[in-house]
Amino acid sequence: MDGFHLKDAVVEASFGRLSSRNKVGKTHLERTSALMYFLAFDAVVRQKNNHPLDFNPRSAEGKNNRDAMTLEYARLVQLQNTPDGQIRHIANLGRVDTGGIPPDKRISSNFFTVPLKKASQSAKRQTYPNRPAPLLKMGLSSTGLGWGIDYDDDWKINLPKMMSEMKGGSPFTDLAIVVFRGARYETNREYLVKALTDKIPSKYTEDLARYWAKKIDTESPLIKQIDDPYQTSLPRPFINEPNVMKSETANPISLRSLDKEALIRRIVYLERLLKEHDIKFLKDHDTR
Repeated sequence: MDGFHLKDAVVEASFGRLSSRNKVGKTHLERTSALMYFLAFDAVVRQKNNHPLDFNPRSAEGKNNRDAMTLEYARLVQLQNTPDGQIRHIANLGRVDTGGIPPDKRISSNFFTVPLKKASQSAKRQTYPNRPAPLLKMGLSSTGLGWGIDYDDDWKINLPKMMSEMKGGSPFTDLAIVVFRGARYETNREYLVKALTDKIPSKYTEDLARYWAKKIDTESPLIKQIDDPYQTSLPRPFINEPNVMKSETANPISLRSLDKEALIRRIVYLERLLKEHDIKFLKDHDTR
């Protein structure tokens, strides 16, 4: 028995409710990016058990933190490739994109190279994003580190503002469903809300997990109990046709020839398979 997974239809319904009511402009694209960067940052803080974090590209620690956040971001937004090998990813919540800028290059060019670099060169307090309200603060005057990133003081107040234009009335629950779309659940008899809130601390900091669980709890009266939200087959949301990623026997020479995007794609794919089959593996933040 492979365990239980969220039904593809449940994930897709939640994903649709996270789309924007406003069809004009790039606001939702910007908010999706900011939200995913914030979640990726928090996941790395949980791994390191420390913040602020240094992202100086000229230091070993900074490079390590950049790689860790890039990988966490890719895990959030990257989907199975198309049968012909094109990347599929989430740039806008509620919409699946094919092709375009790969996730690792997007966070590098849109986040590390623009707002973070600007903050590293500024003597003034810098925050991100500028609108509708910040979730992170950056730079020396904000974090004590030239290339530092930390939580904005008001992130708990500002996070709901990032989700204010989403179609559904339960954005925190729907976001949890999408984030943990590939998770394995031990039983199919547990109330979905509880199953989700139990998953969050396994990935994110205690502070964010408590906050997120409270938000889901306030939304629970609005959520109709889904009698059967689980399936035993491996999850394959957002795609209707078979899409098996091609694999090759790995060797050091072939792995060294891969670019960062290909390596991230391979890591995400292999970790998902290990989790789906409940195979324990050494994570990058384990010391054992």
